[in-house]
Amino acid sequence: MPFFDAVKFFPEYSVEEKIIAYSVLGGIPHYLIQFDPKLSLKDNITKKILSKGEVLFNEVEYILHQEFREPAVYNSIAEAVACGNSRFNEICERSQIESNNLNSYLKSLIEVGLITHEFPVLASEKERLKRSQGEYKLTDNFFAFWYSYCFPYLSELLQGDSEIVFSDVIEHSLHHIAASAFENICISYLRNLRKEQTLPFRFLKIGRFWGKVTHTDENNKPYTVSEEIDILATDKDERNYIVGECKFTNEPFDMGQLKKLQAKLELHGMIYYYLFSLSGFTDAVKEYAAQNPNIVLISAHDILN
Repeated sequence: MPFFDAVKFFPEYSVEEKIIAYSVLGGIPHYLIQFDPKLSLKDNITKKILSKGEVLFNEVEYILHQEFREPAVYNSIAEAVACGNSRFNEICERSQIESNNLNSYLKSLIEVGLITHEFPVLASEKERLKRSQGEYKLTDNFFAFWYSYCFPYLSELLQGDSEIVFSDVIEHSLHHIAASAFENICISYLRNLRKEQTLPFRFLKIGRFWGKVTHTDENNKPYTVSEEIDILATDKDERNYIVGECKFTNEPFDMGQLKKLQAKLELHGMIYYYLFSLSGFTDAVKEYAAQNPNIVLISAHDILN
């Protein structure tokens, strides 16, 4: 179920809470109905996920036993990916699984939709064929949440310390938890705009960008750094681009962040900057966007509406 339908399960939540709830549960109706819309986000997470005996507390283990003959092996792979080991060699080292076997296990996880193999949006077909290239990500929001914030503290949760785990581990990480999901929500929003034909061009490819980029310093000397862009979209001929930045924080999007985004990647063609922000934009950014039609400002409220 897409974000725009899933959040209807929480009509009384604020925009921020709706996005966080979706980032925790994802779009599976069976998960969404476990939350009580009358309870706060904190109470729902504590009582419906972190408390033993609840459906969502046992869901991940149940799914792994249903889908795979070696759930412990898949458990270790999912945990490795959730802990930030996104490259093939990193997963191999963390899980202690031989590379040939790991490749087979990853294919199984991809087939059932629990993991995806992502590549930078401008990656060539040759690069996409290499298992060592790209990054592996947990696709299901709930699985990502469970392995990142619940699985490492399973012994505490089994002892009934759900309140402690929430206050010490989860509560201060809610914006971080939602950051990745917010990027996917923004991509879905752009796909909807494409269907409505309200974008300046029709993109064919959209996704994240990361990789080595060469810049030139003030003395005209080249230097290479790693850059990441939340959203990059382009048409078939790669002549038009949308460069997007997604900020899910309590601070408004400022000019420093915009200038940094504009300097990240040199593209040959027409570039449109789509800025997404939970907390709006500074007056300087609003004034700059008013004078530059290729800068589009989109708040979390705009997305939800």
